[in-house]
Amino acid sequence: MSGERTEQRALLLIGSPHADGASASLGRYPLSLLAEAGRRTDEVRLYPALAGDERRRELVERLLGAELVLLSAPLYCDGLPAAVVEALELWSRARREANPPPGQALAAVVNSGFPEPEQSRFALTCARLFCEQSGVRWLGGLACGAGAQISGKDPAVQGPPPWREALRLTAEALAAGRPVPHHAVELAARVRPPGAVYYLFSNPAWYALALKNRALRRFKAQPHLR
Repeated sequence: MSGERTEQRALLLIGSPHADGASASLGRYPLSLLAEAGRRTDEVRLYPALAGDERRRELVERLLGAELVLLSAPLYCDGLPAAVVEALELWSRARREANPPPGQALAAVVNSGFPEPEQSRFALTCARLFCEQSGVRWLGGLACGAGAQISGKDPAVQGPPPWREALRLTAEALAAGRPVPHHAVELAARVRPPGAVYYLFSNPAWYALALKNRALRRFKAQPHLR
């Protein structure tokens, strides 16, 4: 990957409380490719970065100093985690009060425990709406289903090959200042476990949770259909 904007600074925001989970894996790989392309790169884990006023000020400074922000986060309740929302609000407020570098841009990778990537598209829409309202250029994003399969792994040598290629294409486009390619979006969406496998492994977990909360008798209740 080559380009002329070698001065561009790229900042990875990891929106998961887990230091080495799926979000970290899916974010650090494209960040490493951006570094290989000559970009200055940095990384912030949002949960510790929001713990206290001093750390929040540090986070805002790093956000305002980045030309490209890459968000990698898990899906929480069909949306973005609270730490991500708080960070975006801080960034938006700081942009109104300061003079950020022109052309700041945001791209995102959202992963979920669901097998299908469609679950994560609302979270990506939220990121896009943030950009529209904050004057940040939206470069698009990837939705990755069943993110646990990449947790703690290096996509360069492990994990599903379609994700590896999707992240490579994404990093290549971002390094050149282009949006996430549609082909990368399609590749990320291809990785999904068979429904029967997902059912086999997930159902016992749901029954265990229902048993723990004394809700086993109401496990199949559908109160909203009444």
